[in-house]
Amino acid sequence: MLVPGNRIPLLYVDDEPDLLSLGKLFLERGDNFLVDTAQSAREALGQLQNHTYECVISDYQMPEIDGIRLLKIIHSRYPDLPVILFTGKGREEVVIAAINAGAAYYIQKGGDASSQFYELGHKIRSAVEKRHIEKALKASEERYRTIVEDQIEFICRFGPDMTLNFVNEAYCRYFNKARQELEGSAFIPKIPGKEQDLVRKHFASLTRENPVATIDHRIILADGQVRWQRWNDRAIFGEDGSLVEYQSVGRDITDLKDAEEALKKKHEELTASYEQLTAIEEELRRNYDELARNQRALIESEARYRRLIETANEGLWVVDRNLNTTFVNQRFADMLGYTREEMAGHNVLEYVIIEDRNIMETQFVARRRGNKSRYECRLTHRDGKIIWCLFSGSPLLDEAGIFQGSFGMVTDITGWKNAENALLQANRKLNLLNTIIQHDTINALTGIFGLVDMAGSIEDKEHYENELARIKELTRVIQRQITFIRDYQNVGSHSPEWQHVGRIIRASFAAPAFRNITLVADTGDREIFADLLLGKVFSSFAENAVRTGEEVTRISFYLVEFPDSLKIIYEDNGNGVPAAIKEQIFERGYYPGAGLGLFLSREILAITGITITENGEPGKGARFEITVPKGKFRTSTDR
Repeated sequence: MLVPGNRIPLLYVDDEPDLLSLGKLFLERGDNFLVDTAQSAREALGQLQNHTYECVISDYQMPEIDGIRLLKIIHSRYPDLPVILFTGKGREEVVIAAINAGAAYYIQKGGDASSQFYELGHKIRSAVEKRHIEKALKASEERYRTIVEDQIEFICRFGPDMTLNFVNEAYCRYFNKARQELEGSAFIPKIPGKEQDLVRKHFASLTRENPVATIDHRIILADGQVRWQRWNDRAIFGEDGSLVEYQSVGRDITDLKDAEEALKKKHEELTASYEQLTAIEEELRRNYDELARNQRALIESEARYRRLIETANEGLWVVDRNLNTTFVNQRFADMLGYTREEMAGHNVLEYVIIEDRNIMETQFVARRRGNKSRYECRLTHRDGKIIWCLFSGSPLLDEAGIFQGSFGMVTDITGWKNAENALLQANRKLNLLNTIIQHDTINALTGIFGLVDMAGSIEDKEHYENELARIKELTRVIQRQITFIRDYQNVGSHSPEWQHVGRIIRASFAAPAFRNITLVADTGDREIFADLLLGKVFSSFAENAVRTGEEVTRISFYLVEFPDSLKIIYEDNGNGVPAAIKEQIFERGYYPGAGLGLFLSREILAITGITITENGEPGKGARFEITVPKGKFRTSTDR
């Protein structure tokens, strides 16, 4: 928050010295601002390196670097520093560019100077105030989340309809569920029938006057275990008195309940022993029976532990103090393609890719210090493919508290990482769509409106028909753009999937437009991980040849595999692509009416890191190479 009496340091950039002097005079007239000035963008960038400012005010039209470019440079280096564009340029495109580039405000020069600088001062204070609030909120949220996530108690918040709004990591681990699986769902642990009414009455007792209460009850876990829990529940009400949310903090008290029950039982046994001193033989027999039961319980407990380790869905990895493997369960050995015997005694770093070994070593230092943590690290499968893993690591100490090694629970998150990266690529490309289509469509519409206005004053019939033809052509441009929007908006709208190359190719060439083309697809049982619009990539090659006037009668697809990639080769018997434009054909709209297909193909493939090039010999047909990186192709029998 801004403190009254503290002067806000500003940097004012303008290539006109008189305006800088006038602006500095007006802004420093009160006690609110302390203004430094710069007569060029380069000078301003230099001052930003050596001084700290709360806000930057910049002109738009300046030599070398204009205000929009300066704004982008500042945001790349100082992301949270507000920039206000204060300029005489009032064109709509300048305003749009300023807003898109992240300007805090845009103020046009002109009119009464006193009013202008009063408005500017108000905007500066608003921008700086917003920056301080956002910083404070971010720091507060981070402190709150750190405190909540570090708790060993289960913490959750849920609405009156029992939909979970928040769960902490301890809650997720206890119920063995992912955060995204819980938040937004009405997850309610199974409660024994006799205690369900007790829980309902407990929540019904929470009122605005008495919003807090504690309850002990049992739950039944997914594996059938019955556990005791203690919950401190708080009801949160709105200003109008309506129930908004519940906040619950709980912990497992099974051990406490068992101890209480055991203590109660032992007390009863001691009382019975005291009252039956003459029955020592019977007491000894009972003790013997109890010892036998305990021994059987211990054996059963060890068996349950062994079954849990061997049937766990997560990989388990135990290493000694030198990072050498002392134990892995079958699940983890399968994840890396080895046997448990093959992994025994081997150093952890043998399985970690070179780029991530420093992560593993840093985490092991943390284990030596007694710290637990969760982190991501990439491992290498026996066949060379990379596996993304999520580790939950804990130190192993002996009875004296001396570090002996580390225990890790390992989850394979390769699929999630692939989908995450693909969706990030898709979002970036879809954001491109608005800029591309808005520019071309607005230009076409502007041309149409201009031609319509001109046509109204043309008397010569031939001239009139020529203008009408131009209007129709511009209309077809808009039609092509709309078709492109329909296809492009689907790129990345769903998570990529493994797709059978041969089946996708044959389905893509089933359209009537290709009935006179002989198709040969020698792709075996290979699958690739790609966007669901993969079929459009294959059909776009032939569509491009047909639309550009080539008479293609034969198309073939085949595969070439390398140690680190798979190439899908397309060849036809058309005229090929001239050497000078092999890269340009992938630009949007390079061929009138045809370029969108190849542009779209490159966008679709890039979703999962696949590339495409054209390297055919001109005059002997087109030859497209699709390069699929390692980890994004497989044989259908590998699933």
